Order: sequence, then structure tokens, then C-alpha cells
Amino acid sequence: MKKMNFWLATGLTFFFGATFFISTADAAWYPTYWKTWIQSYNVNEESDLADAVEYNKNYRSPRYYRSSRSGNDAGAQTSTVKRTKTLQAAAPEKYIRATVTPVRASSSVWEIDSTPVRIFTLGFSHHNSAKSTEFIPAVLLNKLDFQIFGNTGISADLENLRLVVEGNDEEFSFDSNGKVTLNLHGARMARGETLSLPIAIKIFDPENTPNIPGTLRVRFTGARAAVETENKDFPVQIVGTPISDQIVFDPTPVSTGTSVFSGGNTKIYGKMLAAGQSAMVLSTTFSAYYDDMLIREITVSDTISNGAVDSFVDKISAIDLRTGKTLATSRFVNGRARFNFSPRLAVARGGSQLPIGFQVTLDEKIRSSVVNTQFRLTIESQDLKVQGVGSGKEVPDANKNFAIDNETFTVVKNVITASVADQPDGFAVGVGPETAFRFFLSGEGRNDVSLGRISFGVFLSGLDFAGGTISPDDFELVRIVGTQQYRESGDFSISGTRVIFDPTKEILISKDSPTKFGLRVATESVGNSNGDAISVNILGDSTRNVDTLAALRSTEKNFIWSDFSGIPHSTNSGDWLSGFQVSGLPTNTTVVRRFGK
Repeated sequence: MKKMNFWLATGLTFFFGATFFISTADAAWYPTYWKTWIQSYNVNEESDLADAVEYNKNYRSPRYYRSSRSGNDAGAQTSTVKRTKTLQAAAPEKYIRATVTPVRASSSVWEIDSTPVRIFTLGFSHHNSAKSTEFIPAVLLNKLDFQIFGNTGISADLENLRLVVEGNDEEFSFDSNGKVTLNLHGARMARGETLSLPIAIKIFDPENTPNIPGTLRVRFTGARAAVETENKDFPVQIVGTPISDQIVFDPTPVSTGTSVFSGGNTKIYGKMLAAGQSAMVLSTTFSAYYDDMLIREITVSDTISNGAVDSFVDKISAIDLRTGKTLATSRFVNGRARFNFSPRLAVARGGSQLPIGFQVTLDEKIRSSVVNTQFRLTIESQDLKVQGVGSGKEVPDANKNFAIDNETFTVVKNVITASVADQPDGFAVGVGPETAFRFFLSGEGRNDVSLGRISFGVFLSGLDFAGGTISPDDFELVRIVGTQQYRESGDFSISGTRVIFDPTKEILISKDSPTKFGLRVATESVGNSNGDAISVNILGDSTRNVDTLAALRSTEKNFIWSDFSGIPHSTNSGDWLSGFQVSGLPTNTTVVRRFGK
């Protein structure tokens, strides 16, 4: 006590940098005062002490503030300090501690079944540092979050996997992104209680799961808890290793049954394609039975161009139609394009299907007058190399069932298309040719195209042609520009029900915008005018022909046009084509009625 009195009389300096002095006489009662001050000093109370002391709740040590002084007499200095905070003890620590222990995989998974494979042991404890005499509400552990990553092979379909708590019948499905939430439905934990959860993964439908190798890992991403009485979030601390050991599937080959591999196609209708264009021209769907399959090689062949396809198809790509991903790219050599797949394409047994589309990209330079630019693609059984995973053997051709029904495609330098335009509200009778049908012709590609012949089917209802019989003078072809109409020079001819127009000069059709035309027809009344109408459509051709304009006209083709692939192009060049596969031909028949009828 003497030593204490000495130092109190001499003065104390604290790490906060403030110093105060009291007399030796005061030192005797100072310890009692200090203890009483800590326990019961009331805030907002004023003190005449020369120096004020405030209790620091975090460090539990005195903090000193030098008083403000006033007046001339230093010995009579006093101070007044106003305290505004109530003294509080440190807040207790409280949380759920989640200890994550990955389970070391002792071996690969050899059999594809629904047996759970343990990946984690999760230990939970409710920690709260409050006094034992205080009421501590229980905590509800509600949800656990996990995510798969690094999945390959057998585990490619994440939705076929389930996460379970061993000993519990409830299963939780992974979504397509590999995420899953386990709902614990409020597992209750009082302070000091612990909970252990063995977490396992399993295959949901082994019968439709490919019997092929694969790997995956699982990450524990978090937990959610709440206070039982307040429904407030409760913190969760994760310790340990939240990433599982790698799970390796190395299934035993299946050798029962006969391996059967089938392929069919979704029909893509043939059409005309322009130079430089890319288009899907073959679509196949592969299925495996009795065994899982691995496709090693596919060869696509052309059946009609006699190898000419090599010159106008720049490349051909195999595309997974489920994802749009390009699986491989090839080129035609002697009419055949071979695809080698690495890694091999897996097709699971039991009804799973693999749809593959084949897309061609055409060369920029097309000479339709020089080579046959038609092609039709197919896949023969012997051109598909596939291996059974279970048997480990190549599937024989006899066990490959194919039904490829594909159509012919025609490649040209530029494309012409036809379409029906808006139709007139009606027409007059007995006043000469009246517009009875409107249509568009347009070019697609890098250059314009031209028209060398167009044919119509014209049918009258309740009317007759002017003069009582059909004749070339009953028709006119006009180009429509805004509200103006300009008559095209040329000759009409009649062949049965066909009305044929051959222009004097080829009619250029712009690639930049559609050109609008109108067919004008002269008619006269026959008896009752009720139901008077004209029906018109544009005719196409059923076969492809390429020659000069004059030669095609002599073969009675309905529609003749040029893709401007001739070098140079003229009416005598060999780049004139028939109306086979012209988009829009034949057009739908339109009906225009007489005014007021």
C-alpha cells in the first residue's frame, strides 16, 4: 500500500498519454473510489474532479481526458464533464460452426447403380459466449448449398444426379448448372449442441445413365440458419476443406445383349443456295440400344454430283444440334467428307439420342454453266465407325439401322425469289386490260439477276376474255413504281391454261430491293355478274435445266432466269436456269373480284 501511495502521489502516466496527480492523503481512499466509480457511476452526472475518467468497454481500462480549465488561479481550477454513454459489457460471440471434412475416395465407382457415394462429413456446433445464466434461444439449421464442378463423361447430365443425407430418404436434385440446396426443415440446435451429417451423391436413373467413364467434384458453398424465437438470420462459420475428393466413375463393361446402333434424319427440304451462303443440309439423330456407344468417325457422301461438290462446297461442319457447338469440320474429296471425333461422341443406351446437323459453307465462285451444282448428302452404314463401350468392339454394319431420306440442293451464284404482293381491291369489266394480280421478284447474293420468261395460270369465274376467247392481246405485264405503271416490252403466248410472257430484253432484278410487277387482264361479262372473279398464280418447274435462254424457251419451261454466273453473261451465255427450286414458286393462287361483287 505504501508503494501504491508513493506512485499515486508522484503521478501516473498511461499509454493514452494523459497524466493526473493526487495527494498522498487522497491515495488512501482512491482504490475504494475507483471500484465504486466503475460499478455505479451514472451517465449525465456532473463531477468537480480535476480530471475525468471514462470507462472503455472494449479494453476494460480507464481512458483519461484532460479537463478544460478557466480562471486566473491555477490552484482553483475546476472542470465539468458530461457523460453520454451507458457502460456496457462486450457483446457475446455467437455462431454456428460448420466443420467440413471431405471423404477420401478409396476406389473408383465400378458399377453404375443408385448406391450413394459419401463425399462429405459435416459437423455443426452452436457456439455462444454469453453467461450461462442468460436465456439463449435455440438455432434452426435450415439449408445447405452445394455445387458440382469438373464433371465429365457419365456425369455430363447433372440433372441425373442427386444429393442425399445418409439415413434420410429425401433426395435433392441438381439443376442444369450443377447447383442444389438441401432443405433440413429446421434442424434444431440449442447452445452447446452438435450435429453430424454424412453427405452423399447418387445416380437417379442408372438404367438410362451411359455406362462410360467420368469424373466430378462437389463444393460446399454455404449454410443458412435462423434464431428459433426471432426468425432472424444466424451466422455460420465454415472451417475445413469445402471441396470434395474427386469421384471417379470407371464402370465395368456391359456385355449382355446385342449392340444395335440406329440413325435417322429430320428431313430438310431441298432448295436453292447462293454462293458464299451457309446452310444446314442434313440432320441426323443417333440412338444406342443394349450398350453405350462411342462414335469415332462419320463419312458424309454426295450421291448425284459425281464429285463436283468438291469444287463449290468450301467446307462442311458437324454440329451438335442440342448446343449449337461445332464438333468437327471437313472438306469434300471425291464427293466424300470424313469427320474424325476427338473426344469420341458418346451415345447412352436406353433411348438417349444424339442429334447432329451437317452445315455446308459454299464457295464464293460458282459456275453453274460449267459444272453440275446440285448435290444430295447421305450417310451409309459402312461409313459410320462406332464402338460399344460394354463389348469393347466395333459395331458391325449388320447392327446399324439407318433411314436417311434427304433432298437435293441446288447451288447458284445468285438467287431469285418470287412472292405475292398486295392485291387490288377489284377490277372493271369491258374497259380493256385491268390489273388482276401483283407480285414481287427479288435477287439475293452479290449480284443482280435477270428474268427471261415468266408464266401464269389464269382462271376466270363468271367472265370471259375480251372477244369471247383467250388471246395474247388480253394481257399486259407492267412494272409498278409507286403509283406509276410501266409496260414491259415482250410477247405473250397461250399454251393450254398457261399464259407465257417472254420479254424482248432480259429484265434485270435488283439484289438491293424487290421489284414489283402487275399482270393486267382484259375481260367481258357473261350473264349474271354475281361471283365474277379472276384467279392467278405464277408457275414453276419440276426439273433443273441449265442452258442458253433460247434453248430453254424451246423446251417449254415455265420460268427462266439467270444467276449471272456466265463469264461474260448474255442471252447467249449458258447461265440461264429453269424455275426448279426457285423460292416461292409456284405461288399460291390469289382471287380478285369484280368491283362491287
